[in-house]
Amino acid sequence: MIPIKYLSKMGTYDINILGQPPLKVRVTNHPAIVDIGISELRSQLSGICTSVVGVNIIRSDDNNIALQLCVGNCCLVIHRSKYSFANMKDLQDFLYDKEICFVSVNKVIDSVIYRTDYFRPSKNMVEVSELATRVLKDKNLLVGSGLETLAAKVGLNFSWLEEKKGNVSVDWGSVILSNEQIEKGVRDVFACYLIANKLLASL
Repeated sequence: MIPIKYLSKMGTYDINILGQPPLKVRVTNHPAIVDIGISELRSQLSGICTSVVGVNIIRSDDNNIALQLCVGNCCLVIHRSKYSFANMKDLQDFLYDKEICFVSVNKVIDSVIYRTDYFRPSKNMVEVSELATRVLKDKNLLVGSGLETLAAKVGLNFSWLEEKKGNVSVDWGSVILSNEQIEKGVRDVFACYLIANKLLASL
């Protein structure tokens, strides 16, 4: 087994998404590295005025889960069997932090993981379209508003979202991923964070 001090330096990617500050993405399935990633997210939160985390969950065909958490210029992607998340104490403590607003890309979180015995939700979880509806007082945003629409509503230009998928697929369990795969794989959660941060900062 590779020692943690070396393993922690692997699985990290510096991504440049068009027109945005460089994003550090850490991809792991190792509990000790997850703890390091959570510390990095908390460090990011301490340096900004809003306590908000972008969240996305992707379920693979083999029933594994990629949990994406994004704050500032830092993104943590945890790929695990859905049954193994509950054993990660630092992650659970983070998700239950009452001072943090967790904003999800969509409601897939409810159906995939969060209504189960092995991964309980934070009570501070809200879908990004619902957050936009409440802050902007526009009920038309509640249903069917994509990230591009929500971004425009808060004055952000996310033209890069339009080309996000292409033909690039991401197997988060792979030993190594290309920068292109990482970039396209985290765009939604990064956009979700930026929108939510702008919304809460306006309050």
